Amino acid sequence: MITRLRKKQRVDKLQSESRGNKGTVGRWVYLILASCLLLWLLDTFFGKYIFFRADGMVMRDVSTIAVSYTAAVDKLNVEEGKPAKAGKMLVQLNSIDILKQLGDLSIKTAEVRSRIAELHSRQSQLNKMRPLADEQVRKIAKLRETEERAIAKGLVDTRKLSEFLEDEFNSRMTREKLLGEQSSIGQETTALREIESSLQNSINRINTAYANGIVVAPKDVTVSRVYVNEGSVVKSGEPLLELLSGDSYVLAYVTPGSVYIAEVGETVSVKYGLKTLKGKIAQVFPISARLPLEFQRTFRPQERTQVMRVDFAPNQDIPATFTKARVVTAGLIPRWIDGLFN
Repeated sequence: MITRLRKKQRVDKLQSESRGNKGTVGRWVYLILASCLLLWLLDTFFGKYIFFRADGMVMRDVSTIAVSYTAAVDKLNVEEGKPAKAGKMLVQLNSIDILKQLGDLSIKTAEVRSRIAELHSRQSQLNKMRPLADEQVRKIAKLRETEERAIAKGLVDTRKLSEFLEDEFNSRMTREKLLGEQSSIGQETTALREIESSLQNSINRINTAYANGIVVAPKDVTVSRVYVNEGSVVKSGEPLLELLSGDSYVLAYVTPGSVYIAEVGETVSVKYGLKTLKGKIAQVFPISARLPLEFQRTFRPQERTQVMRVDFAPNQDIPATFTKARVVTAGLIPRWIDGLFN
């Protein structure tokens, strides 16, 4: 029994000929991904020449503490990362060489002062003998003149005159010796005074530089690195500590030859992690320096870039020193592009 008529399928029309729109979404996804990849490649290789972008590091003024003598570390009063107030003792040193030098200089100074004292004593004796020598010369000369007048009158013969002449010669010779010795003592005393002053200056300089072996913080600092341990021996010129002082800033490395021109006073953004801070270009140095190892690319020659300093705006949460950061344009549109339309 026939209950329903079924429509016959045409032979020239296949079911597989029907096409849907499923492939359109895939093509758009592919184009978007390819475009993003192209933009990323362009930004990676050429973006630094078009947009203001500079890798940098948060820094503070760095100073290294060293001494000009060999010494042993008796006491270490600092730790890495700890702050220290101005005048605080950082390291206590003990130098046998410095103590030996001070001892030798003190002995030489004592010898010079002893010699000066001897010369002063001799000068005092000569000062007392000088009037007597002058008086002796005057009296003998007076006796000789009296003898000559007597000889001229024929009262005495000339035999006695030669004795008076010899006595006068000896008295004058004695006085000249006294005068010469006084002059020599004066010159030697002056030279010894200069030597004493030089020795004392050397002692003062050594004492100032040594300062009893106490190394103090020159100002409010933070100890970033300690090179020595208690009991170790440091040689002349070897570093003891590395200190950080002053306000934090970003030392940024800018690619030279870019479209933009960084100007002093320009407001920029400093990015690190997920945070963004405000800053201002404080100085653009007229030098190109090697990029730190943190920013060097593997298997490529070492790059050199221009250096600039970026100061942070006040009242911000400044990141820790030596944090890597990136300095970019403060606005969404680069300054040189905005200048083309204004």
